[in-house]
Amino acid sequence: MQARHLASLLVGVTLAFGAAADTFKNNSAAGDVSSASVTASGSTTARSLADRAADFVSLGNTSTDSAPLGAETLGASGWTSAGWTGSQSIGWTHTAGNTSVLSAATLVTVGTAYQVSWTITGRTLGSVEIQVGGQTSGGGITVSGAFGPQATASSGLSGLPTIDFDGTVALSVRAIIGTSSATLLLRDSTGTLRFETRTSSAARNSFLGLGAGASNTTGINNVAAGTNALYSNTTGINNVAAGASALYSNTTGNNNVAAGASALY
Repeated sequence: MQARHLASLLVGVTLAFGAAADTFKNNSAAGDVSSASVTASGSTTARSLADRAADFVSLGNTSTDSAPLGAETLGASGWTSAGWTGSQSIGWTHTAGNTSVLSAATLVTVGTAYQVSWTITGRTLGSVEIQVGGQTSGGGITVSGAFGPQATASSGLSGLPTIDFDGTVALSVRAIIGTSSATLLLRDSTGTLRFETRTSSAARNSFLGLGAGASNTTGINNVAAGTNALYSNTTGINNVAAGASALYSNTTGNNNVAAGASALY
């Protein structure tokens, strides 16, 4: 019973205790388990689970690593590429000496957040700016990266080079279609969910509280503590949100500190 009780805190993750680990996996997607939904292995009688609490390790999976992404919206056709050579599959190389805009008539829905990523190779001079859905990455991009804005217009993708930019850019635009799964769930005596943690695969994030950091994709160095703190953050970095719904609407903003309920909402 102890094993089932502890495993019921988790959704689709594995608990491992100690060096010669006793492992318990909750196979229930809903988090409410029966004896049939828990897989156990190891020498479970050697020590009680309570004695081994200090050895607790929770292992996530792809659903806990990041908010999920939809299919690629960019295709082989629909590009305007004067001053560029290449294709969607191999990337687009800019011919230095012009500022022709690379554009794609991708379908963008106002109010939807998108993971917009780019890989830059072969560059020695210049930079590029990426725009999609009325949002901009800002100019001066010289290395690979991503941003995850919420579209405010239905305009498609544009790449705006400086006149001396001489690199190749491979682009991707995918809708963010949900939130990541929590790695740990805690319920009160009535079974009501009261607390959860998220363990993002993006580096050095700490997300504590119901919905905290739930939309994060590649944002790093963020701390969120409180229900729905930093809820909408996608690629924003170096943010601290303490309090229910603090920095709730931040998506790509960096270096913010908000303390208190709904602070910098």
